[in-house]
Amino acid sequence: MKKLKQIKAQDIMSTNHVIKFFDDESFAEKLFSTGEMLFRPIKSFKESKQPGRGDVDEGIVNCHFQLYCKEVNDTLYKKLGDVTAVHLDDNRPIYCYYQLSGRNFHPNGAIYLNPKMLKDFSSGKQTFCAILDRVLFENQIMSFLNAHDIAATIANVKYSDENVDIGIIMQTKAGKSDLAYFQKSKEYEEQQERRIILGESIDSLVKRGIGEKFGDGIRIKIGNLSKMGYIAKPVNFY
Repeated sequence: MKKLKQIKAQDIMSTNHVIKFFDDESFAEKLFSTGEMLFRPIKSFKESKQPGRGDVDEGIVNCHFQLYCKEVNDTLYKKLGDVTAVHLDDNRPIYCYYQLSGRNFHPNGAIYLNPKMLKDFSSGKQTFCAILDRVLFENQIMSFLNAHDIAATIANVKYSDENVDIGIIMQTKAGKSDLAYFQKSKEYEEQQERRIILGESIDSLVKRGIGEKFGDGIRIKIGNLSKMGYIAKPVNFY
């Protein structure tokens, strides 16, 4: 595994890469050496006080619709009220990382990362980046999850302040889709987040011996990733 090398855009322009941020280099090293991933429940992001990482609206989606009902012998429906927000299951395990896109590549050959986003993911300590080939990384994740019969959804987050389609919400609430979990406010658009949502609770996974309980989350090791990327440190040019 290559460590702390200068990131050059030409090294990865032809591939699809993602970045995972860490406050401690040892955590990035564990990701590469053992595939150690920490999945946290959605509610931990709601309760976090750290700006950028914490989001009190995590697991809540905007949707405006009206509720009507009628009694058995009534001929007309009566309006019960308006719904403007739907709360999803905030115990679902989630893992997040940053999706590189064309706008990240600077003509001088470097990768440009939005300073606001870096501030969101930094806790005031040094910040380290694990640069990973997205396809190889996610293939190994899915191989591990499939081998342990764990359902999951991996997708990019959609940033919008518009109402979420009621059909998506109903499917998510019924357990037929996870799409509603991939909706966030445009306030966080600079984060370019890609996330994994597991279809099983942390307690259930621990009970099955899949991973190790870690605080309110679960630590899962998917295997060595050393051939999929390297560790780097962001450099502030201002």
